[in-house]
Amino acid sequence: MKKILWALGLLFLFPSAVFSSPQSPNMHPSGYIIKNFDSEILVNQDTSLEVSEKIKVFFYQPKHGIFRIIPIIYSTPIKTIKAGFKVISITDEKGNPYPYEKSRFGQSIQLKIGDPNKTLTGEQIYVIKYQITKVLLSYKDHEEVYWNVTGHEWDTTIEKATAIVNSPYAPINQAICFAGTFASQEKNCQLNLDKNKAFFETTTPLGTGKDFTIVVSLNKANQLHFPGPLKKIFIFFIDNWGYSVALLPFLIIFYFWYTKGRDIRWVSENIYYTPQDQKTKVVPLFAREHLPMVYSPIKGLTPAQVGTIIDEKVDIQDVVAEIVELARLGYLEIRKDTDYLFVKKEKDPTPLKEYQKSILDSLFSGKFQDEELNLVQDVAGILKKEDPSKAKSIFYPNEVYLSHLKNRFYNNLQSFKNKLYKNMVEEKLFFENPQKTRIKWLVIAIFLLSGAGFLDFLFMGSTLNAAPFFLVGILAIPTFLLALRMPRRTPQGYAFFRQIVGLRWYLDKGKWREEIAEKNLFFEEILPLTICLGLVNKLTKEMAVLGVQPPSYFVGVNASTFSSDFNHFYRQTSSTLLSSPGGSWSGRSSWSGGSGFSGGGFSGGGFGGGGGGSW
Repeated sequence: MKKILWALGLLFLFPSAVFSSPQSPNMHPSGYIIKNFDSEILVNQDTSLEVSEKIKVFFYQPKHGIFRIIPIIYSTPIKTIKAGFKVISITDEKGNPYPYEKSRFGQSIQLKIGDPNKTLTGEQIYVIKYQITKVLLSYKDHEEVYWNVTGHEWDTTIEKATAIVNSPYAPINQAICFAGTFASQEKNCQLNLDKNKAFFETTTPLGTGKDFTIVVSLNKANQLHFPGPLKKIFIFFIDNWGYSVALLPFLIIFYFWYTKGRDIRWVSENIYYTPQDQKTKVVPLFAREHLPMVYSPIKGLTPAQVGTIIDEKVDIQDVVAEIVELARLGYLEIRKDTDYLFVKKEKDPTPLKEYQKSILDSLFSGKFQDEELNLVQDVAGILKKEDPSKAKSIFYPNEVYLSHLKNRFYNNLQSFKNKLYKNMVEEKLFFENPQKTRIKWLVIAIFLLSGAGFLDFLFMGSTLNAAPFFLVGILAIPTFLLALRMPRRTPQGYAFFRQIVGLRWYLDKGKWREEIAEKNLFFEEILPLTICLGLVNKLTKEMAVLGVQPPSYFVGVNASTFSSDFNHFYRQTSSTLLSSPGGSWSGRSSWSGGSGFSGGGFSGGGFGGGGGGSW
């Protein structure tokens, strides 16, 4: 009888012990936690990696399963690697297959694992096996596995993570690991090395915002078979039309750029006014023209026009420069507080150009997105109690905070660009809309390159000579660059371009400003131009050195702090005006393009990574 009572007592105590343990529903708001993340990486002889991830999770709430996001496209400012990816299997610990869906997600592959008609609770184990290629990199003195084991884009905690690298075809020289906050060099991990195996283990929990990255150096004396370079062409045959086809797109675009893309200038060397003899000529291919001496704002041009003439496109700095110019002209005032406040002035906007009116109206439109309309009254009531000035800015479009433009103003940027481009043609600064010209010639270039690629693919099939096909890809770069340079300045536009180049050079030189009279007036006029010319930081610092007072249209700052204040305003405004609603998972990779050794490694670097979640 005592044995029966003892057994019944255990049955009652066991569930109580489980649900009163640290594994409680309150342990993580996501409803699950990753107990172990174990990864085993095999370096194959063909340099592909075979990765096996064993993920042990505990579901506190009913879940269908997990999803795993694995980057496959790794980009740096100079190159992109698109890795090959193949799922081998997704099973439980006993080898039973899980249903899953594979899809693209940004730069990554998303594996959604689980049955949509079934939910799970408690401990579950997911074994994800996949093969990935082109991520084993070769350097002068070593080959390298640089691998982000877990990724930091998880919505829960990873209590422990391990990684094993097996390299049967290349001895291991050295290894290092990083575990901690993304992009840091924290080394909350330990490792053990063997001749052909390396074992890594974290010593801190991971998860949201934290990565586990390993770097393994392989000996150059190895049996790995890296892909060889393209075969050189030794013999040219009479029937060699594939090369002509490969050259054709570049030659066609070059011809039209040479005849219709280069700027037109006056024959006269004077660029400061329209000459009586309006004969023109094409700007020589390798022209070495003198540097004009320009010390003041260019009459007749606004900052946005200056910025567009100099690089033939409208950038966000041109928008910010035009806002500051409107402030200088007395149409608005910029006040610095905990936020930046734009205050519209009572001034007739008739003299303004259409794109200037557009940006002024966009700042003070007072419009809301549809989903916000039902909440405006409540929000305004709260703000009125806490900060009446902010409540006022919602209902009175004469005042608007910079933060209120976030995720809203970006909808107006295209309209501003269209009106500015239209103005550049109307004022005869460009022959055609630069944006439309670029798009037209990019489409033509894509059409020509696609046709050449198709024909050379046929050529490759009939001759087994792949060089012309790859030559199309190589020549695509200069072809696209020429297509982007097709916008053509008029003689007047080119004269202004020369003046702007001179102004930018003398602004960058800086020292001559000390000899300019009426500094305050000069700096107020020139400040908006330095934004679109990329010299605003230099100018504001020199204003502080010369003791120049901040412009009257920028309120709430003093001479000693104006440089930092105005640069902060520029960066904050640029970011805010471009901001648009986004998601929580980026699907992006974090490979920096370099080796994980010599100080270049960091937590979250390398290939692999990503993250995941439950569903």
